[in-house]
Amino acid sequence: MLDYKYIRARKKKQAIFCEIYESVKNFYNFPRNLFTNPPLSAIIAGMKKVIEVEDLCCKRCAERAEKKLLLLDGVTGAKANYKRNTVFVESVLSDGELAACLEDAGFVVRAVRPRKGIFG
Repeated sequence: MLDYKYIRARKKKQAIFCEIYESVKNFYNFPRNLFTNPPLSAIIAGMKKVIEVEDLCCKRCAERAEKKLLLLDGVTGAKANYKRNTVFVESVLSDGELAACLEDAGFVVRAVRPRKGIFG
């Protein structure tokens, strides 16, 4: 005996999956030339940066730096570590804009460099 509720639920899940698959496929379905367009991994890797800062003495200072960076439009994430005096940022902004933002908050920026992951 067939369970029609199960069949309907299964078809509904398949339909939802197909809609999601098509939307993702259409989103990434843009012309890519390996010689002119950089790969997506290179674009994402350029977004992650490490800012070395002086005077991150406590948790409150780290939170202040994070909140100041998150107010910028191009910043998607910020995490400050007051023990190492570093701020990890995911952003499409330039290094100078990020440094200027932290200097406006009262911190001294020593360096801005790209973040290196495990694989590169």
